[in-house]
Amino acid sequence: NGGGTLANGSTGVTFAGSTRATLAGQFTYTLNYLTGTNASLNGVINAAVSNYIGAGGGTHIVGSPVIIDQIPSTVAVISTITSSTSAVVVGGIAGNMNSCGQPTTATVTVTSVDEFGNPTTTGVINVALTQGGGRLTNGGSGVAISGGNSAVLSGQTAYTFNYQSGTNASINAIITAVTSTGSSLAGSPLTIVQEPGVATTATSTIATTSTELEANGTATAFIIMQLRDIYNNTTASLCSQVPGLTFVPSTGGTLVSPSATNIGFGQYRWQFVAGTIAGITVEFTGRLNGLALQTSTASIRHVPGQSSITT
Repeated sequence: NGGGTLANGSTGVTFAGSTRATLAGQFTYTLNYLTGTNASLNGVINAAVSNYIGAGGGTHIVGSPVIIDQIPSTVAVISTITSSTSAVVVGGIAGNMNSCGQPTTATVTVTSVDEFGNPTTTGVINVALTQGGGRLTNGGSGVAISGGNSAVLSGQTAYTFNYQSGTNASINAIITAVTSTGSSLAGSPLTIVQEPGVATTATSTIATTSTELEANGTATAFIIMQLRDIYNNTTASLCSQVPGLTFVPSTGGTLVSPSATNIGFGQYRWQFVAGTIAGITVEFTGRLNGLALQTSTASIRHVPGQSSITT
């Protein structure tokens, strides 16, 4: 049993394959047991005064059977690091969910496995958050987290801890995991995408493609709303909110359609047609679910057209 082999015998040892040997002509004999690869099995060596070793086959000598415990090897690169999700929404450092119920925390799992696939508690795994702006938290047994950006794992066959996302959606979180000998675990470096959060009136903006229009009743310009989350990341996430636009004075012109056109990248657009009264300035207010954007407005001033010989 054990999956290993017998080898390297002294004088008087005659091998019959890799798992049997006949000993004759000496007072003492030596041979080696080379371990197998399955740490869940023990090496078992029987010795009996007989040509046949096994149940009913000769008299076992004192000390037979010899049982050799096969323990796992040291941690090797077959160990793994994985994440419960490939992407999280920014803001995990402020809580596990954002205002729309989107997850901002990922559970990271590290398994400690030797080069033969045996779970092992031997060795140390060093984990480091190298980018992302978030933090590592809530380590389980055998996880010692330091400063929110590193962890030392030891004494277990599996470890879990959390990555709470940062606030910058333009960078991904990167977590490395290496053994004490410097070998990277499978899956390391682990990348977790940080996605923008839900649009908010606090940071979303509007702008016009022209600040002046001829007051002729036909000139047009576009008013564009750029959605941004609470951390000022551009976002396409509305979470059931509806973009809207109002302007004053109401006689200053018209919108081709009160509904915005989604032009992608978190941008919504309205087409405005100028009025016919020169000298007035139209003030635009962007809205989300009727609530005005807090820090951004836009305007278009109506200017006289070219003089006409008929007027």
